[in-house]
Amino acid sequence: MKQAPRQWNSKLNSALVEHGFEQSTCDYSLYVKRSDLVFISLLVYVDDIVITGNNLCEIEKFKNFLKSKFMIKDLGKLKFFLGIEVLLNKDGICMNQRKYCLELLSDYGMLGCKPICTPIENNMVVACEPNVKDCFLVNITEYRKLIGRLIYLTLTRPGIAVSVQVLS
Repeated sequence: MKQAPRQWNSKLNSALVEHGFEQSTCDYSLYVKRSDLVFISLLVYVDDIVITGNNLCEIEKFKNFLKSKFMIKDLGKLKFFLGIEVLLNKDGICMNQRKYCLELLSDYGMLGCKPICTPIENNMVVACEPNVKDCFLVNITEYRKLIGRLIYLTLTRPGIAVSVQVLS
């Protein structure tokens, strides 16, 4: 049914509000519950839910509540989410897109290329017209796809943000 995703989201939203969560006004997929010394946040992406907080006992109670309302499967500690690898270390968590980056390089035949310090000249303007230095870009759809993937890569690699913005 076409309405199934909306019904699922509506039922989930009702269950979360019933349990004391508030939906963020900035990001509708983010829910937060605050009380006394307990903080739990929940992020929903399609049918995946990421739960984190400062009280493991309360998180377990909440997961049991979800199990009573829905058929869910606990996948344990978060390792990957939307192409981002999540690693626990002594200082907290580290997020990276190494696998995503390697797939991107592989898809465009760039795995063997060497890195450079400044990939784009200062004050560079990208023109749509061909010139002697650059060959004309024939497949604009493929270019847009690449730029979209590079924009997503800037989540964990802000150092390329300016270059990607110029190219976009």
